[in-house]
Amino acid sequence: MDKERVRVWGREKVTEELKAKAEQPLDAHALDERPDVKQRVLTMSFAEVVARLGFVTYQGKASFDLARNKGELEVFEDSLIQHGLHGTFRVLQKDREGAVLRETVFNNGVYYVRNGPGKLRVQGIRQDETTVSREQAFEALKAFTSYYGPRLGLAEVGGGTVEGRSAVKYDLVLLEGSELVAAPGMKGEKKPVSLKGTLYVDEATGVPLKANMDGRLDIPPAATKTSTATQANEGAAPGWGRLTLHLDFVLKTVEGEEIKPGEFVGTISRRPVDLNPVGFLDGGTRTSTIIGGKKGAR
Repeated sequence: MDKERVRVWGREKVTEELKAKAEQPLDAHALDERPDVKQRVLTMSFAEVVARLGFVTYQGKASFDLARNKGELEVFEDSLIQHGLHGTFRVLQKDREGAVLRETVFNNGVYYVRNGPGKLRVQGIRQDETTVSREQAFEALKAFTSYYGPRLGLAEVGGGTVEGRSAVKYDLVLLEGSELVAAPGMKGEKKPVSLKGTLYVDEATGVPLKANMDGRLDIPPAATKTSTATQANEGAAPGWGRLTLHLDFVLKTVEGEEIKPGEFVGTISRRPVDLNPVGFLDGGTRTSTIIGGKKGAR
């Protein structure tokens, strides 16, 4: 059975890989000198955070505002992630007005989901599905900083404490470099215009504990080349877009408690569908009331 789980789900293999990764030391004072350490910290998964810190709670607000061609798209999420005993966890996300967008709970091998108001519903589990919701809720730091590519810099400015843990403090700074940069996961190039904020990194484990970030990138028209990038200033030229980012989060360690779902309903039951409703016409069996199959020749 264990070998079958490894083959189908890869659970033990992933756990061992994650354990080895979490045991690798990260120098919390080296983010402004070593790009590899900066990348490891900024792209750390929530699963690794748990492996390094144990029971944690994450609370963060992230907004993504894209304005272009007289249209505007704003995405705002107020996210809560709780990790508890026996691998249980909860993800709750709300909009700017406090209305529930989605909630997921994992407990005792069962995955519960709701989108919007209403009750949680038991949902069938697919490979990796149970961890996707929490990774997506946590990855704002990874996504937003990646948009700046090599232009994103960190400058150590001292230390401090976050929820009782000793941390190294960094300022987020915009470095000199190419006027246009490629943003992973986004089509085309972007022009970094502004970036400010702070990042606190746990001195003992290298986990990002707290951050606030405000940034802006301008987006050139599809046909625009690098030579025309200077057109995108405070009053962006016609055809240019503007991407505004904001992130504010804090991560803290907590006492381990089992996280259980509130009120929930079972899975959606569907009546079986007869895929061949006229099968009885050729002597086949259609339902339990049609006995037998094709008749032999007499």
